[in-house]
Amino acid sequence: MSDRLSVALIWHLHQPLYRELASGRCHLPWVRLHGVRAYHDMPDLLGAYPTLKATFNLVPVLLSQLELYVEHGASDDYLEHARIPADALDPDQRVFLLTHFFKCQHERMLKPLPAYARLLERRGPDLDPQSLRAAAQRFTTAELRDLQVLFNLVWFGPRALRRFPELAELRHKGAGFTEADKQRVLVLQREVLGRVIPLYRRAADSGQAELSSSPFYHPILPLLIDSDCAARARPDAPLPLRFAYPSDAGTQVRRALESHRRRFGRRARGLWPSEGSVSPEAAELCAAAGVDWIASDEGVLQRSLEGYQRDRDLYRPWRFEPPSGAVHLFFRDHELSDRIGFVYARHPPIDAAADLIARLEHKADTLAPGSLVAIILDGENPWEHYLDGGEPFLQALYQGFERSRKLRTVTPAEFLAEQPRIDPLPALHSGSWIDADFGVWIGSRHENRAWELLGRARRWLEQQAEGLPSEPRSAAFEALYAAEGSDWFWWFGERFSSSDDGEYDRLFRQHLGQVYRAAGAPVPEDLRRPVQEPSAVRPAPTVGPMSPAETTTESMQPE
Repeated sequence: MSDRLSVALIWHLHQPLYRELASGRCHLPWVRLHGVRAYHDMPDLLGAYPTLKATFNLVPVLLSQLELYVEHGASDDYLEHARIPADALDPDQRVFLLTHFFKCQHERMLKPLPAYARLLERRGPDLDPQSLRAAAQRFTTAELRDLQVLFNLVWFGPRALRRFPELAELRHKGAGFTEADKQRVLVLQREVLGRVIPLYRRAADSGQAELSSSPFYHPILPLLIDSDCAARARPDAPLPLRFAYPSDAGTQVRRALESHRRRFGRRARGLWPSEGSVSPEAAELCAAAGVDWIASDEGVLQRSLEGYQRDRDLYRPWRFEPPSGAVHLFFRDHELSDRIGFVYARHPPIDAAADLIARLEHKADTLAPGSLVAIILDGENPWEHYLDGGEPFLQALYQGFERSRKLRTVTPAEFLAEQPRIDPLPALHSGSWIDADFGVWIGSRHENRAWELLGRARRWLEQQAEGLPSEPRSAAFEALYAAEGSDWFWWFGERFSSSDDGEYDRLFRQHLGQVYRAAGAPVPEDLRRPVQEPSAVRPAPTVGPMSPAETTTESMQPE
């Protein structure tokens, strides 16, 4: 075992199902656009630092949608509007462009392109239908074509731009694009997407990366097993009618492991339970499925141990031993993980990376020999807020690891293989990476209504299942599993909002409606009405998940 402090970098990559299962049509573009940015650039950058190790947690529903774009020519509403010749756009299509084609992080992505910033200024800040229609009349055909190109061009990551110099040339051109320019951007977009999964496979085959997984459609496992478990962390929380289908949770885990093996030729040894959500029952389910390790947040560990001492207890794996077997648990350093997610983007990249390395080296001096720091966070959304897509920060960070004589990067599986003994965890709290509870996904009025709609569909399907032929039965369950995903409930809550709230609401109800349609039954009338009333939807200036309410300190001083 090395005498250096071990650091496990685990990047979680995920999108929900934007595709309607019945029609096959995709709606929101975030798989495609993140695909040519973080999903491509993260493994490509790691390959430039061959002595480093990292773990990429790849959610199956994300991978399956990437494959749809690459192998089956999938499209989405945004891509369809980009393909329309600018001189053929009708008034509604013009309004669609002005409504949606500025959805990017403005400070880091839009403003560096002056022509793009001018188009936003020309549109104006008002997004009510009347203002948008008036603005659409002001835009020339050439300006609309520029908008079609720039929205797609701005999402390419720095490494994708270098891989395809044509893209960098078009960014430099800035405006006055032709239809041929636009088509070339869209062709190269698909080429970059085609590199994504092979890049992860290559990183795993080289031994530089461990690839872990999550339950197939990214559900909150403990809540599928028994939604009443939310009361363990918040006894006073108002909960919906009980949802308790552990078989669904088992299917989500089993299918994730099967799909991972098919794509990468090896089983996933680790699994990041969606949103770091764990419970004793969820851990037992993972152990029974043959998962070696799972991970959560230090807040969960703190509530699992009596007499918790951070430096003694956090920086090592634990072994949880339910009756079905054993599974190892890693717990993320909440403060350091959130510094990357929510703080360092506001600081010069070299200074931010140096700060993180200094904090880790301080821990190397003070923690017991053989300790491990787990840094686990979202691997896509933070980089929209960083200079140049986060590449300068990550380069400086990786170089800092290479130079350090006190630190080494490891994968969880590698670290476990080195351990002669791992202490048992006597109890496991039920909670997630946010506040060590499940309050983001259950307990509010709209979340609870969504759970009750889901529960009604699940009970109905259970009653109908035996009488259904195999194909419609399978299709109905597929739609149900998609509706169990965590993202719908994230946006129904009161804490987070995005400009796509209405679309997430509609997709959730679309998946639930497909449960009934696939079985040949009428869709309940209340699935035609939003779960969250439009008046309750708050406007949001940016797209993508918002930061947790409590983030880490602004301080850049090493401890």
